[in-house]
Amino acid sequence: MTAASAHPKPYLFFEQQICERLSVTISRQDDGTRSYLVLAAVLQEWAEMGFISAQMPNIAARAGISSATLDRLFPSRDDLHLEALALGQQLIVEAMKKCPLHANSMLDLLELAQHYASLLQEPYFKQFSLCQTILVRMDSHVREQASVIALAGNAEIKQFWHDRIALLIQEGLLRPASLNHMIFRLTAPIEAQTSHWYQTSHSSYAPDEEWLQEITNIVEGFFESYGTVKYQSQRPRFARGWAGLTASSDAQTMCKHGNREARCLVPEFDGAGFM
Repeated sequence: MTAASAHPKPYLFFEQQICERLSVTISRQDDGTRSYLVLAAVLQEWAEMGFISAQMPNIAARAGISSATLDRLFPSRDDLHLEALALGQQLIVEAMKKCPLHANSMLDLLELAQHYASLLQEPYFKQFSLCQTILVRMDSHVREQASVIALAGNAEIKQFWHDRIALLIQEGLLRPASLNHMIFRLTAPIEAQTSHWYQTSHSSYAPDEEWLQEITNIVEGFFESYGTVKYQSQRPRFARGWAGLTASSDAQTMCKHGNREARCLVPEFDGAGFM
């Protein structure tokens, strides 16, 4: 399996899922689906306009309903924002799960790290992360509820990494250690150079080498820290496959598009990271 066959356009997962939900045909009597469309429309409005500039008439138009129907379905703007935040977290988890399990565990971890980096660099995700930061800092009851939603989503992502790393331990390729420390050792550099860097500086991190090489270096460093004798003995056998994944033309496209600038239409703040 190559990176190209595994996920042709990983940098569009979050955006695609929102657009797919907005393309659903609904009947006038289906308030449940209408409400779901509204939440997807909120995420699209946040992504394209920013939290501060988001407008309710625009959200209604994106959802294909009237402003009066929007007010009826969501009389509380706070509840609308919180439910949209919860949907966004759900879509992020689903986007992570779109990275299929590779037949070789070492190559699987590399693909997953590349997949994760591409998601965090996606403009729609960047804006969602900034909107979440605003919600968890609002001086109202929204702040506490938004924090609970964000933490629950983060816990699901953490469990996803937990399961993948546990497989490597079971196969004897990684030595047993604190899984929390191992997850942090692998994901923190990726998050610091994508979502956290962007939030704190309102610009994109520029790696010394290409993005794919940057992620490869992070994964190799992780294996150097936790790899077993079995890993060291098997590593040369998969050197060609490892290089093939990092040289994939589709993966190069992923990095080029994934590094696009998102519109930053929020006030200055010190940046609360996604993770």
